[in-house]
Amino acid sequence: MARKPIHQQSRMRGQDHYWRIISDLDRDKKPITVSSVHALSNGSRAAVVDYVRRLVKGGYLRPAYMLGPAQVYELERGSLQTPRLDKDGQTVRMGSGREKMWLIMRMKKPFNYRELADAASADGVRVAEGEAKDYVKHLFKAGYLAEVEKFGPHRLARYRLCDDRDTGILPPQIQRTKQIWDPNEGRVVWSAGGVS
Repeated sequence: MARKPIHQQSRMRGQDHYWRIISDLDRDKKPITVSSVHALSNGSRAAVVDYVRRLVKGGYLRPAYMLGPAQVYELERGSLQTPRLDKDGQTVRMGSGREKMWLIMRMKKPFNYRELADAASADGVRVAEGEAKDYVKHLFKAGYLAEVEKFGPHRLARYRLCDDRDTGILPPQIQRTKQIWDPNEGRVVWSAGGVS
């Protein structure tokens, strides 16, 4: 069965949702257990168990004590971004390019796509100029970016993130259906065919 587009699924899901729950439980000084995360999530228990295991291997959670039969974990390392880890707890780089580009855009300094690709290529992440150009093109069409300097004979167009489109820490996603999903707002914000 084909997976539903993300905008047809619940607002928060998967690792983003589990990490948000874990961070909230830690902030509220409540026990972090597989059951407490699963009870607040919309995912399967097996998926929560798998993500907690990855967080332990990656050094984000550590087993603290037993509460009856349940293992309670403590947050060892916090992060504003959802840790994306493989089964061995190593950071997964896929998708990191968009996260870095979005983070740089949120600094509100003007940029062109080459500068953006260069600035986002660090810490083992490489962003191709073509990827940065495509991301900028779509965010501009969706009204996230304002053009602050036009394309000229020897210069690239420069852009800046609009204050009212700095919607949150998660990068807007370009979907295969040629529309943009903003996970911070939980909605499709732009579509080539228009948003209904």
